[in-house]
Amino acid sequence: MAKNNKKLFNSVDVISKELDAVDNFVLKYWKKYVYIAIGVIVVVAAVTIFIRVFEHNSTSAAREISGALSLEQLQTAVSKNPTNVLTPYAELEMVPKLLEKKDIDGAKKVCNKVISSRQDPYALAQAKVDLGYIAEIQGNNDEAIKIFTQLASDPESTESVKAESFYNAGRIYLAMGKKTQAIEVLKKCSAISDSSSMGWQEFANNLMNAAN
Repeated sequence: MAKNNKKLFNSVDVISKELDAVDNFVLKYWKKYVYIAIGVIVVVAAVTIFIRVFEHNSTSAAREISGALSLEQLQTAVSKNPTNVLTPYAELEMVPKLLEKKDIDGAKKVCNKVISSRQDPYALAQAKVDLGYIAEIQGNNDEAIKIFTQLASDPESTESVKAESFYNAGRIYLAMGKKTQAIEVLKKCSAISDSSSMGWQEFANNLMNAAN
């Protein structure tokens, strides 16, 4: 029994060290983290498009949008199908591609277009999250924190978006050396009990442990 417990504790210790390594990476290489986070959003958007294609009987417009891979293909598909239910997700896929080309203004324009269209609540929320990441990439930490805290307090935001936003605000505060504010918002992230937010809670807890 003692031997099994020792193995269990060793496993927990290994996992804990791995999580600490992730948090250290986030603090040291925050810009890479931001691009990774936006990339995750793109993957989710792509999966959502795939699902919606079947929901809408794979119309020619849906097939064209879901088949667009490059920035140019996405732009063409969006311009030809501006009101299609899948269009906001195609636009979200354009954001990291525009950032790769250093077209920050173009990326912001796309995000604001998705927000103003209000075609899809999920796409709208993710576009707002993207604007927070873009502000951080530009070095506008105060603006990024403002965007994330507004999202976190918005009653229309999902619990997952709230948790992600609290975490990012806390992460930026910590990078700025504002430990008190960081701990305050990270605790709010940790307190969210929704199962879809568990990953953000774990990251928040690890950052708080690292800060203490």
